[in-house]
This record gives sequence, C-alpha cells and structure tokens, in this order.
Amino acid sequence: MRFELDPERSAVTVHASSSVHPITTDAPAAGWLELTLAPDGRVDTGAPVDGEIEVALGSMRSGNPLVDREAERRLHLRRFPTVTGRLTALAPAGGDGPGEEHDGEGVLEFHGTSRPLRGTLRVTPGDGGALAVAGATELDVTDFGVQPPSLLVVKVHARVRVELAAVAVPAGPRP
Repeated sequence: MRFELDPERSAVTVHASSSVHPITTDAPAAGWLELTLAPDGRVDTGAPVDGEIEVALGSMRSGNPLVDREAERRLHLRRFPTVTGRLTALAPAGGDGPGEEHDGEGVLEFHGTSRPLRGTLRVTPGDGGALAVAGATELDVTDFGVQPPSLLVVKVHARVRVELAAVAVPAGPRP
C-alpha cells in the first residue's frame, strides 16, 4: 500500500555538535512509502518495500544566522538544493507488536554524491489508516564532499545524527 508523507506533520531534524555547543536544524520532509501491513498492524518485512524522502536544504534553520549562512555556502544550495533518501529494504530489529523497530537500508543522495545508508525505522499504525514513521541514522558529511562550517571559535563536527518524525497517510497507487 502506498502512503504519502504529510509535509505539515513530517520533518527531518539534524543534530550536530560543535566546539562550543550543540546545533540543531530542522526542515519539512516530503515523500512516500510503499509497504504491506499485516492484519495485526506490523510491517510485513517479507513483502517488497520502497520509499523516498526529500528535504529542501534551504528550509533548514538552526536559529543562528551566522551558522546558517556558512552552512548554505558550504552546501552550495543553488547547485544542490535538496537531499533525497531512498528506502530499499526493511528487516525486523526486535520488539513486538505494532510500532516495532526495523533496520532500514537505502541510498542517500546529498551534495551530488550517493552513498548507501543504514538506520532504524519505527512504523506505528495510527488513526484513519495513517502511519507514524520515526527513524534515525548517523553519517559523516565529509563522506559526501561537505566540509563542516567553521566560524571563529565555533568548529562544527563532521558526524551528525539525522532523525525523521513523519506522518504518512494512505494514498492511491503510483500512476
């Protein structure tokens, strides 16, 4: 079954650390998810799974205009305005019942570079057939050719944690 991410209730949050303090940025997320749910609400990991998420980098804000400007400069937003993730596989990671955690695999395209990516994904059935989707992974931005910002005494570290909190609503099949 196909589900569409509701961009008003779906966001990606990036947690970075620096030499001075933590930096958190977030942005709305758009995309879709195709998976099969068993009658008990669990994801049928034996069935095909597919999905895509897209985030407009220009919409990410940390609350610090200097860090935001330097990040935009280093990310070359005019050339690489979005980050796209593609889900290609889910496997049970343990737990019982609806909302169990899964190991997810896919590909992340960021800054013109595609790399395999692994992370956790929790899918929980909700009201009206909607799904709550929560995920997390860690990555090193230098693997994608991005040098982290460095301003005066603030040096942003290359390793970041990326979290997804989304609501996916039932949609028709792909055209």
